[in-house]
Amino acid sequence: MALTREQKLGGLFAASAYTLWGIAPLYFKQIDVIPAPEILLHRIVWSFLLLFIVLLLLKQGRETLAVLAKPKLLAGFCCVPCCWGVTGGYLYGR
Repeated sequence: MALTREQKLGGLFAASAYTLWGIAPLYFKQIDVIPAPEILLHRIVWSFLLLFIVLLLLKQGRETLAVLAKPKLLAGFCCVPCCWGVTGGYLYGR
């Protein structure tokens, strides 16, 4: 069975996301002198800004507000232990 264009694009996006998430601890190790809460705050602010711009460009604001009105999981919570672990020396040592 041949993959559709959407399936190929979805696979590419998934691979990109996993790659970036895998590289993130290496980046955090380079900035381990910065406190974890400050790193986390920057990630939240810049991610929100980028997402806002993308949503404006794609004209998806209404749909996004509908989804946010019924949150089921705080997905961003997973980066807190990662930031803390890397900056605290629990990953990759000091």
